Amino acid sequence: MQESFLRLVQGSKTVMQYVAEFTALARYTPQLVSTSAAKCYHFLRGLRDSLRQPLVPFHISDFSELVERAHLIENDLIATQQRWTASRKRFGGDASGSSSSGKRRFVSGSGDSRKSGQSEFSGTATPSTTSSGSVSGAPGCQSCGRRHFGQCYRMTGQCFRCGQPGHRIAECPQAGFDRRSNFRSEGFVRPAGLVGRSRTVPPRPVSKGFSGRGGGSSSVPRRPPSVS
Repeated sequence: MQESFLRLVQGSKTVMQYVAEFTALARYTPQLVSTSAAKCYHFLRGLRDSLRQPLVPFHISDFSELVERAHLIENDLIATQQRWTASRKRFGGDASGSSSSGKRRFVSGSGDSRKSGQSEFSGTATPSTTSSGSVSGAPGCQSCGRRHFGQCYRMTGQCFRCGQPGHRIAECPQAGFDRRSNFRSEGFVRPAGLVGRSRTVPPRPVSKGFSGRGGGSSSVPRRPPSVS
């Protein structure tokens, strides 16, 4: 009986169940509980940690007071656990409901955005392209850093100028064609600096020995005037 009393612990029992078993075994070991302080010591030793640790600093030597305080702490722990469980269920249900409703809102919002995107580009207006090759209003591409619709040419290996595979924009044959077209179109345009200027015509040279209208020297001798 003495060994059973020394090995006695509360375990999963309530405080009142532990008190009943402790008192029953203490009758067979009166030498171990001869004083109230010794009885409190053995009782505290067998309590659960959650009940023993709040009671140790008080150094309670009265067994009835020790049992009463242990019972109060146990009731408070049970009430706290019940409140925590209830709040977990309540907030857990709200969180799951809000997440499902959030998913529904996200799906509906994405559908509206797709519809609005189709209505935007199904009309006559077309998105404008900037000088860097980006399309205004298009989503930003993570591969090339530009804004465009559809699949990225950098991922597919296509030319950014003509869209054909097999070469890059620096090797694009379309670039040379564009330069020649620009040169021919610029050749027919009169420079701006010459617009409005009068054209100066140099004088024609006069050959020697020829007398034009208005007189002048001639290589043919003149006939002397007749004498009347």
